[in-house]
Amino acid sequence: MDGRVLAIAEVRGGYFNRTDALDCGYSDSQLRSAVRERHLRRLRHGTYAPAQTYDDLGPEQRHLVLARSVVARMSGRVALSHRSGSVAHGHDQWGWDMSVVDGTRLDEGAGRREAGVIHHEGLVSDDDVVDIGGLPVLTEERVTVESALVLDGEAGVCTVDSALRAGRLNREDLERPC
Repeated sequence: MDGRVLAIAEVRGGYFNRTDALDCGYSDSQLRSAVRERHLRRLRHGTYAPAQTYDDLGPEQRHLVLARSVVARMSGRVALSHRSGSVAHGHDQWGWDMSVVDGTRLDEGAGRREAGVIHHEGLVSDDDVVDIGGLPVLTEERVTVESALVLDGEAGVCTVDSALRAGRLNREDLERPC
């Protein structure tokens, strides 16, 4: 991959899409070949990451690259929530499939599942959404509770414990009704 595609990936936080590659003069067969030769990592349909940077990332950072691509495709109609929001807030993670992105819809659309994305629906006010590194993410209190609800016992404890140890939340924050 040439510098133009790598520059796009860098600006976007680690990924580029098929349209970007085609605009830079690459063909679909060249993209398939680059994936096969392990120069690119296919994140999801039509979304790629340069192996030279992606492979050096830990699981949480890889999840955030994937999450960025999902949020960009949804064009502002979703905020990271549940497990993905917990990753964005920097909580420790353990024992779940990080190839799946959780987002809560902000457009009042119905929840659904699609390849690698769980669209949650819920009541979200503007105060419930914060910006973390350019990503819309639900508040730390909310994602901590949501994560604990969807994760298995030990994984949920890991995330909640991490949130509490970070010192930005306390027990009362987590017991407060949403």
